[in-house]
Amino acid sequence: MFKNYYTDAENNDPFYQHIFSANFIGDKFIKNFGFMIGAAYTGKLAAGAMSKVMGLNEVRNTLKGAVTFAGEALTEPTQILDALKTGDAFIDGV
Repeated sequence: MFKNYYTDAENNDPFYQHIFSANFIGDKFIKNFGFMIGAAYTGKLAAGAMSKVMGLNEVRNTLKGAVTFAGEALTEPTQILDALKTGDAFIDGV
């Protein structure tokens, strides 16, 4: 949109020496921070939509309590994954 003009010192010196200059704040920080916020919201929206479409919440809830380890039902996804990786768990009732 607007052109940024840099001095030779801003171009040649390390970035941290001019970190509080208007060029750095406006051209590098604010512009990239806005892109990061937009990308984060887009990712959250897409992930939410895909989980609704694919029904992943229902699949996850189906496995809760169905995986047992030494007679005890596992409910946390990380516990279930670790137990299935080691081969110490089995799925019953599925």
